[in-house]
Amino acid sequence: MKTTVLNRQALDTETQSVSTEENSIVPIDKPTSKIIHIYCPEQCIETLNSVLSRHDLNYDINNYTIRDFKGETLCHFKSVELTEEHRTFLIGATELGAWVEPLVSYFDRTLGYTETELLHSGYFLHQKAFSILSNKRNVNEKRFIDLLFVFMIGLIAIPIGLLTAALIKLESPGPVFFKQRRTGQYNQEFEVIKFRSMRN
Repeated sequence: MKTTVLNRQALDTETQSVSTEENSIVPIDKPTSKIIHIYCPEQCIETLNSVLSRHDLNYDINNYTIRDFKGETLCHFKSVELTEEHRTFLIGATELGAWVEPLVSYFDRTLGYTETELLHSGYFLHQKAFSILSNKRNVNEKRFIDLLFVFMIGLIAIPIGLLTAALIKLESPGPVFFKQRRTGQYNQEFEVIKFRSMRN
């Protein structure tokens, strides 16, 4: 697994300097900022370096050695072109406390404008694929709302469901319910129980 790491602040410290009267080189210090971890296909690294060089960012690219994700920001670019292993890495990071979002969304959120060079068709389809439930507060709020609506709708749905089950049983022999496998959050499979709508 190839890892390319580029620290913008380190590069700036090395390349920007001033000369003193003794002709010595003195680095210009810049304030330390939080590192943004960026993940993209290998063929996109040069493009990203070109765009990111215009911004005062501390970042690395395709660093898959991170193990402590709490409070870290991970941005992905053209994530649909990443390998299955790398996409699993990003999904797992959300479970371990990282904030994961498209790189374009990061620029929108932090800088207030869009880097048009980073726009691509996949962004519009997958821009929220990783970030919706990255925040634990969002997860808890969604769970509370889910349960609230289950109890509210259940008061109406349970009597209707009992009536539906009776009608299915009267109409044709066989089980009232059947199961289907679906894929949910973090690509975990689960079974959905549905009323049988076809005759046996």
